[in-house]
Amino acid sequence: MKLIVLFFVFCSLNLFAQNNTENKTDKLAGKVKTVVEQEYIMKYTFGIGSKVFFNKINRDFDNIGNEIEVKAFNKKGKIDYRETYIYNPQGFLSESMLYNEDNIQETRLIHIYNNKNKLAETDEMDAKNSLIKKSIFHYDDNGKQIEFINYEADNRIEFKTINKFDISGNKIREDYYNKNDSLEFILEFKYDSNGRETEQDYLDPTGILAFKTTYKYEDMDSHGNWLKKLIYENNKLKIINKRTVVYF
Repeated sequence: MKLIVLFFVFCSLNLFAQNNTENKTDKLAGKVKTVVEQEYIMKYTFGIGSKVFFNKINRDFDNIGNEIEVKAFNKKGKIDYRETYIYNPQGFLSESMLYNEDNIQETRLIHIYNNKNKLAETDEMDAKNSLIKKSIFHYDDNGKQIEFINYEADNRIEFKTINKFDISGNKIREDYYNKNDSLEFILEFKYDSNGRETEQDYLDPTGILAFKTTYKYEDMDSHGNWLKKLIYENNKLKIINKRTVVYF
């Protein structure tokens, strides 16, 4: 149980900080204008499952393929949060703004790139423009992100990850280290022939499997983008994600 809790804490810390397309396997084909995703959670009673609407996410893109806004709605149809994105003249994400349900800006991410146009640093700022956290990215000679380090505002390390990739460039392993530089857990990733992620395995520091998530994709559209994704936890269906893709 401790391993699973640590994993979800790690995701919450890492998700907004790493919104930089690195290892983004769910790449949309075609000239996409809007994606609407509806997520359902499976509830089980006496072994019988039923799906319950959880939330809806709208993703908007400009006509050159940049994602410019994300809105998340709760089951009552009200906004949970909103994210907006700004790009630099070279087309790279330069700033991300996160707004709460009252449309008040909570955080701002500033993205800094190295001389090879790879994301080198992300600074998370609060509404008063004070530093909350800082993330540093390191790459190998092939340009793959092999290390991610998250720092507190006082420059103490909060956690770090070490990544490994296969010959196709897909991330296949992520080792998570805590602030004491102790290995807490390991993530291993598997993909299908189209590069879509099909499995995440969560292992304890000794390499024993503790938790497994698998993904199945259904109902492809004419561009090859999936319209339905099934998410299983330890081989039990937990989440159904349906989406509509609108093109320019």
